[in-house]
Amino acid sequence: MVPESPLVPTHPTAQRLLDAAVHQLDSEGEAGLRVDAVVAEAGVTIPVLYHHYGNREGLVRAAHVARLTRDLAKVLAGFEQDVAQVRDRTGMVELIDGLLEYITTTGPDRAIRTNVLGATYGRPDLRAEIARLQRAAWVRFAGALEEPQRRGWIRADLDLTVASGWVFGLFLGRALLDIQDGAVDAAPWHRYNREAVHLVLFGEAPPG
Repeated sequence: MVPESPLVPTHPTAQRLLDAAVHQLDSEGEAGLRVDAVVAEAGVTIPVLYHHYGNREGLVRAAHVARLTRDLAKVLAGFEQDVAQVRDRTGMVELIDGLLEYITTTGPDRAIRTNVLGATYGRPDLRAEIARLQRAAWVRFAGALEEPQRRGWIRADLDLTVASGWVFGLFLGRALLDIQDGAVDAAPWHRYNREAVHLVLFGEAPPG
């Protein structure tokens, strides 16, 4: 489980407001989030929003945390399921190659994570909370790799938590390529990532 956040209330009404705010952030961005639109979508009044979140800023911070929490939970659950189905080292290599293929795609997951990271500037409480969630995600990702490492499919000397954070960094770094809009050839970028990941995780160059 990705841990619950102290910045996100758990009351059902607060959750409705949160879902509406997340929808607004995803569609309009932080600058376009309007309190009146959020309360209308949630079916409550502005005083109710203030009761649960204090003000618009409190709602925005909670929505950013919720966006990242939900995204990480989805990705981690899928990865854990995939690892549980691996039966040998070859299968582990194929799984990691599939993960790298996921990293190469341009989609909403990376946009959410980079957007949330950008929102932490000037918000020390949000920054600390996002850091906590990221560390928890690295630990959970590393936990899924413990059995493959025990079986000898992954390098025995590897610090799994640090390696997991590094892999997450590759995903976020791909955002730098996204904004190039095709001006930079993506193929070498992906090849370098694959070579590096195989050397770090498996201690050898990738096959093929």
